[in-house]
Amino acid sequence: MRTNRLLGIAMLLSLLTLWFLTPGVGMASGDGDTTTEDEYILFAPLGREEAYLIDRSGEVVHRWALSGQPGNSVYLLEGGDLLATYTVDGSFHGGGIGGGVERLTWDGEPVWSFELATETAHLHHDVEMLPNGNVLMIAWEAKSRREARAAGLSPDQLPPSGVVWSEMILEYSPSLDRVVWDWRLWDHALPAGWDAEAHPGKIDLGFAANRNSSDWWHLNAVDYHEALDQIVVSSRAASEIWILDHSLTTAEAAGGAGDLLYRFGNPAAYGGSESQVLYGQHNASWIEACLDPAGPSPFGTSRSNRILLFDNGDKHARPTSRVVELDLPDYENGLFEDASIIWQYPPMESGTTAAFFADHISGAQRLENGNTLLCIGTEGRFLEVTPEGTIVWEYVNPFTGIGPGGKPSNEVFRAEAYTADYIGRDSRL
Repeated sequence: MRTNRLLGIAMLLSLLTLWFLTPGVGMASGDGDTTTEDEYILFAPLGREEAYLIDRSGEVVHRWALSGQPGNSVYLLEGGDLLATYTVDGSFHGGGIGGGVERLTWDGEPVWSFELATETAHLHHDVEMLPNGNVLMIAWEAKSRREARAAGLSPDQLPPSGVVWSEMILEYSPSLDRVVWDWRLWDHALPAGWDAEAHPGKIDLGFAANRNSSDWWHLNAVDYHEALDQIVVSSRAASEIWILDHSLTTAEAAGGAGDLLYRFGNPAAYGGSESQVLYGQHNASWIEACLDPAGPSPFGTSRSNRILLFDNGDKHARPTSRVVELDLPDYENGLFEDASIIWQYPPMESGTTAAFFADHISGAQRLENGNTLLCIGTEGRFLEVTPEGTIVWEYVNPFTGIGPGGKPSNEVFRAEAYTADYIGRDSRL
C-alpha cells in the first residue's frame, strides 16, 4: 500500500514537472501573408526567473537565468545581450514591482546591474536602452503626507497610508554607474483645486486623488524616439500617454519647460469633457519604420508621429481589449488635439469574432513585414496578425509560475520579436 502511494506521488510530481517545464509549440498558418521564419520571440513569464527565446515553431533556442522574477520587461540588444528587469524586495509593493536592471551576455554572464529599491524610491515595469548606451528607467518616488498636504491635497484625498507614489524617469549610465538625467512628475504636478483645463501640460493631483492605492499614476511603459529626442510613457491609472522632452537638462526638465509636450487618452485627466478613448493601456511605443508590400499607407512609411499600444479596456466601461495605432497631431504648438486611430485589432468592423479581454499587462509590436505581434498577457498568448486582421501565427506560453494568490499562472508582461541578423546569426543561432 505504501509502495502504491509513493508511486502515485512520484507520478504526480512527474506530471507537475511536465506541466511547469514542457516547451510549447507555436502554430503557423498561411493565407498568403506568412510570418517571418527568420525571426525569434523573447519573453519572460511572470512568476519565474527565466527569459526564453523561441523560434517560429515554438522551440526554445535559448534561455537566460535572471536575478529574480521579471520586473517586468526584458529586451534583446543587438548582438545578443539581454537587458532585463528583476524584482528586489523593498518598501514598495504593487503591480509591476521591479527594483533591478541587469545586462547579461548571450551566455548569461553579467555585464552590469543597477538596483534602486529604497524606502523612498523603487524601479518598476519597464526600461529603454538609449543609442548612447544609457538606460531609461521608470521609478516610483514616495511623497509623504506632509508633502502631499503641501501640494494642496486634503486628508480625505489621500490613500490610507497617507503616502503618494509619484513617478520619475531616470537615465542611468552604466559606464559612470550613476543616474545622469531625470524627469520627476512631482515637479509638474498641478496643486489640487487649480484649474486643470487651463494647465493641460501639468498632472492634476485632484484628478489622481481619492484612490485607495498609493500608486496614483502607475506608469507601465517607456519608449524613446532618437530623431525627436522625446520620450513617451504610458499611465495606466490616468488612461493616458504622455510625451516628454528629453533634450532638456535635468534642471530645465524640473521647470516649466519639462511639462508634458502632449497627452492623449482621457481628457478628464486635465479637466476636459470629451469622451475617454483609452482604458488602462500598456506598451505605448513609437513606430519609426515598417514595411508592407500591400501599399504605402498607413504601413510602409517611416513616420515619427505614430504610436502603437495595447488598449486593455475596463471591465465596467469597456470590457474588451484592442491594439491601436495612433497618428498624433502636430503638438509642437502646445495644443492637445486628439490623435487619430488609423488601425486597430480586432478590425473596426462590427460583428468580429476576434474579441478578447486582457484587463492588465499585455503589449504589441509592429514587425518589419507590416504585421503586428500581440501579447495577450493574461493568457500568455502571442498572435501575429496582418494589417487586415488575419492571424498567421499563434503561441501559448507553457512555462507556468506562481501568480497572484499562489495560483499557477502563465502570464507574460510582453513579447518582443527579433531577427537572426539582429541577434547575431553566425555566432548565436
